[in-house]
Amino acid sequence: MDKGLVKREYLAKLMELYDNDRDALMRDIASLVDREQEKEVSNVQKYVPPAGEKPLIVVEELSRYYKNGREKIAAVNKVSFEVFPKEIVAITGTSGSGKSTLLHMLGGLDKPTAGKIEIDGVNIAKLSDGRISQFRNKTIGFVFQFFYLQPFLSLEQNIMVPSMVVKAKNRDRKARARELAQEMGLAERLKHLPKELSGGQMQRAAIARALFNRPKILIADEPTGNLDSANSAMILRLFQKVRNEYNTTILIVTHDEKIANLADRKLTMHDGELQ
Repeated sequence: MDKGLVKREYLAKLMELYDNDRDALMRDIASLVDREQEKEVSNVQKYVPPAGEKPLIVVEELSRYYKNGREKIAAVNKVSFEVFPKEIVAITGTSGSGKSTLLHMLGGLDKPTAGKIEIDGVNIAKLSDGRISQFRNKTIGFVFQFFYLQPFLSLEQNIMVPSMVVKAKNRDRKARARELAQEMGLAERLKHLPKELSGGQMQRAAIARALFNRPKILIADEPTGNLDSANSAMILRLFQKVRNEYNTTILIVTHDEKIANLADRKLTMHDGELQ
């Protein structure tokens, strides 16, 4: 039997059921796919740290203030929490709640006004710019909403960008890039430029780049903000895979409650404070 003919007949019957309203049919199909993907991701068991385990990240009374004339504005105000190894923790809140400022301080991209950020026993709030840069390159990988891939570099070269701060042979660098591309389902795209990739593929490339130096912590700022629901679900599955295979601790900033609810734990920011 001609499979193509069967598919066409099946679609014709579906169109009859929808009174030839193609848009309504496609909306319902998309909604069904979304529900199945959300179910698949949410069925993954949440990770619970073993009793007595020491936290990897300790935040105490962390604050970040800005001045607007004589007025002092608290972007983050006396926030305290802990994150344990291998946890996936979502930081959520409305626009302007302070979640991105908090994430930037955790990643050493911004200095706090007051308080402590201890990562793997090191208070990064006290480090000089040079030392915090070294610590960040070794310990933390970043994934952003807008990918930030270099447009004139191939996917393989983009993945290897972090190798510029470590001493490694070119052969080893390429082997690591290919290993990560394989893990992210991009092995056939190594020589492609970013403009030749889909949004989901570019974000997977950004994740591979972030993992290049084997960081203990992966920080993701709105990693699904530019993706459709299908690619968002795929990225979340990748984060769970990264945690399980590399023992990576993952912090995700997101305004999407559906995504936040799929993390092991959720922290909610409001007006610079944890709720």
